Formats: sequence, C-alpha cells, structure tokens
Amino acid sequence: VSPDGRSTVYSAFDADSSHLWIADADGENPRRLVESEHNEQIYSPRFDPEGRRVAFSRWRNGGYRDIQIIDIEDGSIRELTNDTHIDASPCFTPDGRWIVFSSDRTGIANLYAYDLENDELRQITNVLSGAYMPDISPDGRTIGFVGFSSRGFDLHVMPFEPDNFRDPQPER
Repeated sequence: VSPDGRSTVYSAFDADSSHLWIADADGENPRRLVESEHNEQIYSPRFDPEGRRVAFSRWRNGGYRDIQIIDIEDGSIRELTNDTHIDASPCFTPDGRWIVFSSDRTGIANLYAYDLENDELRQITNVLSGAYMPDISPDGRTIGFVGFSSRGFDLHVMPFEPDNFRDPQPER
C-alpha cells in the first residue's frame, strides 16, 4: 500500500509470467506498470516513502533475479543489480536513500543495502545460515529480518547503522 493509502502495487500472474500492477486502494483502476517477458516473474514490490517509485525483485530468463526500481509516472526502470544471484525482498529506508534486500551472492543469503545517492552496494549482515525478508522501522533506526539456523526460521532485529556496513564479500 502506498504511503498515502491511496494505491496498492502488486504482482499478478497469467499463464506463464507475472506482471507488476498498480491500482487504487480499493482495487479499482488497475494499470500495468511492468509487462514481463515469457516466463519472467516479479516479486515483492514495495513503494518508496513518497509513493513515486516501486522497488521489486525480477526473475528473468536465464536464472537472474535482480532488484529494479520503476518510476510510477514515467515508467523508467533503474536496475540496481544484474548478476546471477538471487536478489530478493527489497525495501526502502524511510528517508528513501537506501534499498535493503537479501542476496545469496556469497553462497549464503545475507542482507545488503544499495545507496541510491552514491550508487554503492554495502553489506549489512554476515551470517552463516541465511538472512531474508528485511524491513526497516518507520524511524529508520532498526532493521528486522528473518534468519535461518539449525532450529529453523526466527525473527531478528538489529540497529540500522550505515556507518557500520561493510564492503561486500567477494561473489561466488
């Protein structure tokens, strides 16, 4: 749901693909934002804090699942990642500066932050068994995520501190 509560953005499937749609909050006036190619899928769309852009994860033919942002007004798409990794569950920080997402670029899913102002990727976590589905608190000070361990999945929280982010580990 958009920050002003007037719109909703969602992924809808047809026979072999999913497309990105936007509609009024009551589901009226749907409009396709992104039409996928054959067998492409769109996942987990999220509005930016101003409701002008939507970040989403897009699986493309060839096995690539990348993070993209679409400008709702002009339809332009900005590709944040373009690699062979599973980049998933993007969310904006409340100030709109960062996109936080999960990626298995080291062989283990960890959380990453893409700095939209400086076009820079930073690594947030360095866990041994997986970090998924991040979300940032409304005040921007805390990040929550799902972690995986030998006991299964658990909910975790930690401070959102960009000064403590690290350079990404080498890709595998």
